[in-house]
Amino acid sequence: MTESPNPQIPVIPIAPIIQLETVDLHFINQTILKDISFSIPKGQTVVVIGESGCGKTVLLKLIVALLQPTNGKIMFEQKNLANLRQKELIQLRLRMGFLFQGAALFDSLNVFENIAFGLRSQKIPENQINQIVEQQLVEVGLPINVIKKLPSELSGGMKKRVGLARALALNPEVMLYDEPTTGLDPIMSDVINELILQTRKKRLITSIVVTHDMKTVFKVADRVIMLFPLSRLESDQKQIIFDGTPEEIRRAEDERIQRFIQGNAK
Repeated sequence: MTESPNPQIPVIPIAPIIQLETVDLHFINQTILKDISFSIPKGQTVVVIGESGCGKTVLLKLIVALLQPTNGKIMFEQKNLANLRQKELIQLRLRMGFLFQGAALFDSLNVFENIAFGLRSQKIPENQINQIVEQQLVEVGLPINVIKKLPSELSGGMKKRVGLARALALNPEVMLYDEPTTGLDPIMSDVINELILQTRKKRLITSIVVTHDMKTVFKVADRVIMLFPLSRLESDQKQIIFDGTPEEIRRAEDERIQRFIQGNAK
């Protein structure tokens, strides 16, 4: 236990909201994740980086229990996800927002219907849904007149913002972002990064961001975790090759880390 500045007042450790303990994930002939352990305190923004194929998106799917680990435990508020019944898992996922890489909007539904989808599943009155949808559009910087547009009528950046509005509509405690700036121009990428920052400022929210974009890392992260492909590691090497602050990763001496953050192939 950490020593208290006042010896008469004990310091009570804060339990992490998310914790992974020695997690492995194997598919038929391939191991994707091996011996992954870390915990995330409430309110922290963690950015997960690494080369394509090192298991970053798979990690997000494990955290929302869309996949189950082959070994190890994934805990949410000290509850093992593997022990939860289906009804409990559904309730847990309602506490999490997920911005998918391609926004994953329903093509046949307009902007309003996309954002309202999760709210209606919670039997929220229609007049409240109207208010929440309009509020979320304003929060992500979209004009109200997009409300009747279909996804096919939106730009890539607008789709991302509608996806974010949909994820935030249920007021999640945890936000998961899968490559939020992929496919966007530099200006729109910065808009999305600003929205991630503003979301954290407006709400007590824990965020996990998967990205290749180092501008996102240095703009939004409290903490950076870097994974490395297992196929290029020795059997005794850890898959997490960095876990620290953005400033610390700038100064990291590991050649693999510097090649990645500087975008150098050799």
